[in-house]
Amino acid sequence: MAMILDVYKCPKCGNVMTVLNSEVPGTPPSCCYLRDPNDPADLDRKERVTMAKLDEKSGDVLTEKHVPFIEKQGNGIRITMGKPALHPMLADHYIQWVEVVTKDDRSYRKFLLPGQQPIASFEVKLDDVARVREFCTLHDLWRS
Repeated sequence: MAMILDVYKCPKCGNVMTVLNSEVPGTPPSCCYLRDPNDPADLDRKERVTMAKLDEKSGDVLTEKHVPFIEKQGNGIRITMGKPALHPMLADHYIQWVEVVTKDDRSYRKFLLPGQQPIASFEVKLDDVARVREFCTLHDLWRS
């Protein structure tokens, strides 16, 4: 069963979703129809593509540009993707969002765009952080 804050990706179209309600029993989320648009007999097909749950990858923060680097900044935290070299922020390869999950299960997310710095600040105390993760449009989900 899908759990709150699980991240899924459609293997057909690439749509990404985060689960916000895990009280609905059943199979993992689904997305696109399993249809061949060039086959008229296939247009009534009701089967859908099951979305794949993304595992949170990790690595050495000093060598892997995807691992969020967390540091205290004033009354909050600053998260940098790539330290010392920043993660690229190109149109076809960038950090789409950064998320902080606190020990009391609150979620804070900041969306980024190509051309922006892969850096996000949050008014969350460092001691309250349970985990930080980010989504790369090319390499999927990473955690600190």
